[in-house]
Amino acid sequence: MHHTSLLRILVLLFCCHGLAWGQDEALDRLVVLSYHDVREVRADRLDPYTIEAAELLNQFAWLKEHGYTPVSLQQVIDASRGGRPLPAKPVLLTFDDGYRSFYTLVYPLLQLFEYPAVLAVVGSWLTEPATGAAAPPAGTPLLDWDEIRAMTQSGLVEIASHSYALHRGVPANAQGNELPAATTRQFDAALAGSRESEPDYVARVHADLARNAGLIEQQTGRRPSAVVWPYGAYNGDIERIARDLGMPVSVSLDRRSRRNEPGIHLGRVLIQGNPGMQAFAAEMLRPYPPTLVRGAHVDLDAVYDADPGRQEEKLSRLIDRMAALGLNTLYLSAFHDADGDGRADALYFPSPLLPMRADLLGRAAWQLHTRAGLQVYAWLPVMGLTSGPADTSLHTLDAAQRRRILAIFEDLGRHAPIDGLLFRDVPAAGEESAYETLAQEVVRAVGTKRAPLAIARSLSLQAASTVDNLLQPSAALLRALQHYDQVLVRTAPSTEAQQSWLGRFASNLPAPRTGQGVAVFDLPSGHERLPAILHALQLQGIGNLSYGPDQFWRNSPRLDTLRPVFSVQSEAK
Repeated sequence: MHHTSLLRILVLLFCCHGLAWGQDEALDRLVVLSYHDVREVRADRLDPYTIEAAELLNQFAWLKEHGYTPVSLQQVIDASRGGRPLPAKPVLLTFDDGYRSFYTLVYPLLQLFEYPAVLAVVGSWLTEPATGAAAPPAGTPLLDWDEIRAMTQSGLVEIASHSYALHRGVPANAQGNELPAATTRQFDAALAGSRESEPDYVARVHADLARNAGLIEQQTGRRPSAVVWPYGAYNGDIERIARDLGMPVSVSLDRRSRRNEPGIHLGRVLIQGNPGMQAFAAEMLRPYPPTLVRGAHVDLDAVYDADPGRQEEKLSRLIDRMAALGLNTLYLSAFHDADGDGRADALYFPSPLLPMRADLLGRAAWQLHTRAGLQVYAWLPVMGLTSGPADTSLHTLDAAQRRRILAIFEDLGRHAPIDGLLFRDVPAAGEESAYETLAQEVVRAVGTKRAPLAIARSLSLQAASTVDNLLQPSAALLRALQHYDQVLVRTAPSTEAQQSWLGRFASNLPAPRTGQGVAVFDLPSGHERLPAILHALQLQGIGNLSYGPDQFWRNSPRLDTLRPVFSVQSEAK
């Protein structure tokens, strides 16, 4: 897969995600801009990651005119460690991949404006471009080390690691899907369909990052302090590897920056599409409100088939329907409950702790990303993963069962390219606080293997119609909005009076702010008037909506009646 195609996909997956727990407000003011190649004239209009030099000049001038101060990476590190604080409107300029245009077009502008910048280089592209495992894009001139040394000696340019040879995709499953090398346990069909072991994966990434850090130090005399993750793909494990190698700064394509003890994680704004000044100013000034959510629930049991060919047909049918509906979010079950008792009897991803019914979740999530543009949330019944009695409660959960739950979720993060987690459990009375604590442990466990993740929580709401004192949101809902990126408010308004009440209830919810979740009103799909109800709720001012389950195999709800009132594309029009 060409690196640009994979980058385009990964940007879709990662750029708007973030975990609502523990955002570091000290880094809120820092804007980190991500650039790639620069050209005098942008001949290839289809390449979104190339910007014209004249537009870059305009953007640098706009920053100066509007009081922004470009800062160095070392200034950011020092401020995060309690040193001199950053200026009022700090900006960090970053340029990925090591194209020669950085020397010929960007560097003169940095000198003109006296702006510092970070340049992230791929070691194999510079030392073995023709034979390296991670081949650079064809026809794009790259820097040489003499040019890099000259720029670093100026004090304006700091070199970061963009890996030695992780800027590529590797096989992730038997179907041949390629995922980012930095976060994927490679699948080897030649070795009886085996996957790279965890120790081998860690050793591979460690060796790559160590090699590139050593190469940069050898060539420039200075060891890099930051890793800019290829495609923005990272996890907690490889962040720790980088910190152990002396690179405490982790840079991705998240929107948020945060302290990541004992280092920091920097999210970036990706500059793409060669934006003019109006678009660039809007990008700098807008508060990044949450994207409108239109989602559906799908049970992977409906996709599974003992016949691999028929399973592929079902998956294609699901993907085609989701794309046709114009949704942007899908909540996928990741387990099989054979007897309907709410417990997981098998999984749709590999784990040594439960049988695998089929290695389906990873492929489904990736195909839904790439072919339908969906953000995929996976859900598992947290308490349904224990091996103890069915009536095991949070108060009787022992340490071994807790470790089992977290290990299964680690396997989920290890093997499935998901965008988020959905928690649907209903804790018993008095166990809500204990459940939230366990949920945060689960998020941290998955985050060691896959990051960043968005987190959703499902809560029930009985739609009233006459009692006005029920219009105020409950403390539980308000608390959930503080801790989750999405709160799915399950409700079933069937009458016009209930729909009107729900609109008034929604208007009393707090307006979403940075670091705060959005309420998504989640309806059952069985009502024959579902499209009309969804449309009525939109007229009441409710924009974030989901329904489920979607019965894609029998076109229920009907595509022709649902799409006009529900798709994101229709809403945009």
